[in-house]
Amino acid sequence: MKNLKIKSFLACLLLTAIVLSCSKDEMQPKSKTLELNFSPLDNSNTRPSSSEVYTLTIKSTAPLAIVSRDLTVIKVTDSQTGKSLDAIIQNKVLQKKLVNSKALRKAIASGRGYAYDGNDCLIYGTITLYDDGSATFTPADTLTQILMNRCGYANVA
Repeated sequence: MKNLKIKSFLACLLLTAIVLSCSKDEMQPKSKTLELNFSPLDNSNTRPSSSEVYTLTIKSTAPLAIVSRDLTVIKVTDSQTGKSLDAIIQNKVLQKKLVNSKALRKAIASGRGYAYDGNDCLIYGTITLYDDGSATFTPADTLTQILMNRCGYANVA
């Protein structure tokens, strides 16, 4: 009985030492690599092959910083809440030219992208860039978000 207590005490002591030896920085990942799907803005083409997949590495979430040849992080305003968000958009969308004559300001580019919610998720939706340098993000419908949103990034440095 006494021998069992000593072994239990030593096991607890060893486990405590192991846990305490790991610093908080060592337990948190420094970056995270993932793949994001971007579908065309035209919803009439629903073939799975029409979406494009890009690989990127998230270096930081505060502020959002990524490493990618084909994607860029920009500041956008959520069209529903007015909140400022970091968004991931395709570089080729930044080069598109659109004209929207119904708006006071003109939309110069629009495309699918992801906005980081500041907590844990990349939210899928449409990003519109305007000629005055501003940008808006409109979240996709609920079903699309269920399929396309990516979560699990709260612990990225």
